[in-house]
Amino acid sequence: MIPEGHQPLQANLDTLRANPLTLLVVEGSAHSQERNAQALADDRARAVARFYIDNGIDNDRIVIIGLVKREGAEVCLVCTQTVPFCNRSELDNYLADQRQQFQEQD
Repeated sequence: MIPEGHQPLQANLDTLRANPLTLLVVEGSAHSQERNAQALADDRARAVARFYIDNGIDNDRIVIIGLVKREGAEVCLVCTQTVPFCNRSELDNYLADQRQQFQEQD
């Protein structure tokens, strides 16, 4: 039996397994007022990504984003979305763009 909290993750897992050119974007969030907000947001995203990696999804297909939201903003602790691509080069280009974008923000 799948734990209740893992059911949405399992649905994405099935999609990822069936579509090898699908990328998974995992966004972990925290409020700016939470202690160590950035680390908390990053940890939330990594915990969900770990589920997929432990279930056979290559970590190169997962983009992990930690978001700190301003006070009063609605926070979804972890949101996931799948992004399908037509071919491997399209996926590789997207990943390169994402890595560049987040390096520039640091």
